[in-house]
Amino acid sequence: MNRRIRHVVALSTAFVALATGGACRAQDIAVVDVALVAGAPLQFHPLSASSAPLPLQRMGQDRYGFLWLSASDGLRRYDGHGFMKVPERESAQSVGHMIGQSLATDRAGQLWIGADDSLNRYDPATGSFKQYRSPNNDCGTVAVAHDIVEDPDGVMWLATDDGVTALDPATSKMTCHRPRYTPSVGETRVIAMAAANDGSLWITSSEGLYALDRRSGKVMRHIKLETGDGRKFVSTGFPARPFLDSSGTLWFGLSFGGDLASVDVASGAVTVYAFRNGGLLPNASSGVVSIQEDRDRALWLGTHKLGLVKLTPDRRQALWYQSNPDDPDGLREDLVVGLFRDRDENFWTLTKAGAVYRFDSERPRFRSYRHQRANPTSLGKGGVTSAYAEDAGSLWIGTDRGLNRIDRKTDQATQIDQPVFARGVSAIAKDEAGHLWFGTNGNGLVRFDPGSGRYTTFAHRASDPRSLNHDRVTALRVDRGGRLWVATDFGLSRWEPETQDFSTYRPRPGGLVQYRSIAEDPSGALWLATLSHGLQRFDPRSGKFEVFDTPLRAAQPPATTASTRSTSTARAWSGPRPSAGSASSIRATRRSRPTPPAPGCLPTWPSASWKKTTGVCGSARRTVCRASIRAPRPSRTTTRRMAC
Repeated sequence: MNRRIRHVVALSTAFVALATGGACRAQDIAVVDVALVAGAPLQFHPLSASSAPLPLQRMGQDRYGFLWLSASDGLRRYDGHGFMKVPERESAQSVGHMIGQSLATDRAGQLWIGADDSLNRYDPATGSFKQYRSPNNDCGTVAVAHDIVEDPDGVMWLATDDGVTALDPATSKMTCHRPRYTPSVGETRVIAMAAANDGSLWITSSEGLYALDRRSGKVMRHIKLETGDGRKFVSTGFPARPFLDSSGTLWFGLSFGGDLASVDVASGAVTVYAFRNGGLLPNASSGVVSIQEDRDRALWLGTHKLGLVKLTPDRRQALWYQSNPDDPDGLREDLVVGLFRDRDENFWTLTKAGAVYRFDSERPRFRSYRHQRANPTSLGKGGVTSAYAEDAGSLWIGTDRGLNRIDRKTDQATQIDQPVFARGVSAIAKDEAGHLWFGTNGNGLVRFDPGSGRYTTFAHRASDPRSLNHDRVTALRVDRGGRLWVATDFGLSRWEPETQDFSTYRPRPGGLVQYRSIAEDPSGALWLATLSHGLQRFDPRSGKFEVFDTPLRAAQPPATTASTRSTSTARAWSGPRPSAGSASSIRATRRSRPTPPAPGCLPTWPSASWKKTTGVCGSARRTVCRASIRAPRPSRTTTRRMAC
């Protein structure tokens, strides 16, 4: 260590000579324009803090897996359930006012953080602090550290107001470089550092980049962020920090001239990436302050102006995850000051307001589509009333205000601008000819021909018995024979392609039936769930209805059924409409079971989920919960039942 310190002492002279001797010159800097596009929504999980939000700026993880966050009044440990403040109270070991952006963890899992009067190392195993102070004035103060980095030799490097300081934790010896002010160059302020594997220490500063040889103490390179024609770039200030990716490329944020820059540490070649279409002024920057890399080698960027941005692995596109204060699963603000990737490859983001979010960098298993006021490619306004997956790439969503088509690859929605959908779309189906059918809430039935792009509306006409029986469509079904069935509050209609009209069936003439869903059993019979007239079975061959009303009335008057499903055992199960805590949908079994559930009880699908309903189980009416838990082998399922 003594030899290394003697070498580092020499870097002050070398640094000044390089800065004033003209060795630094303008160079060719490649500028790449990157298209900024809206990214598919991610699901963010906010952490609830027990106290008022604090300006959190750094996050780390100790050897035990606990997460640590830095704030001005101390550290916060998060154990997966809640936060604990460290130190908990003022004592003789008080560390003073902490510098939040300086938190770092070393390879031993210990935490380092600067304070207003010392540098502190915290051992999570013992809960104790060890303080370091400058023994003399040669190195100035080590307390106000903007950034702390451990190099491969175990030496801790500190970026302070006075320059760069190296600390050997084993001997507590320090050495320093103080280029605070150099004649003819002006003030040089160190911002942050990154230790490369080739023995160099890269420093971002107000005067560009410096590369120091940690072992010899020589300044290997000074890169001034300026092109030969005078175009300038400025690195982002506090609390920004450079990042070394898995390939050894150095990345750092810009506050002027572009958004992000990369450096080839071997050659010193610099490439600047400028985002386009973000609504920023020319030469303005998104203010990248934090950078992380995922398993696909994409870069995740925390910015001051755009929130969260992902630079794709080919570096040709930037995905912008816009904030939305109205989205409970989204990022609430654009001022992201920190990103962190834990050992389980979960990503965490810190905002300027003190909020902490966890998110998965990969596409989540479950997606939520919501209307976002500032995002024209989000779902349209209104409550969702219907959905249909046309194929692997298209999802149609009906709301009580219109129709939307979602591209499932990009998760971007297109709102269909057709007046006929203004009152809402309640049902969607596709026939064998490839036509899409949309049932509306008062404007009849609409057919869409994807080939011609034409919409055709079929409405009820009181003078025509072959027209649609009512304009308020509640359910659609294409049966195994390719016939389209249309349910309304007043009957069941079948589309006749040859005559381009409808045949209508009713259990009784002129009665209100209020159909809500249609299912088909293996025999070809249709089962119809009603809002107030029980469950009905319709035989298309005979045109006759069978009404199951009395048994359901005995179970829960009135006999309301909101949805039906047929199972592989040719049984139809019905569920009560959503009232008084009842379930609004039915989950059907996907394979035969030795003992099927009693009518009115929920079949145990899907696995690992709980469903609550009020129904008839055996001979008694009671509220039950069912849990279906998938065993390690897919062919086995364990069902548990307990009172709610």
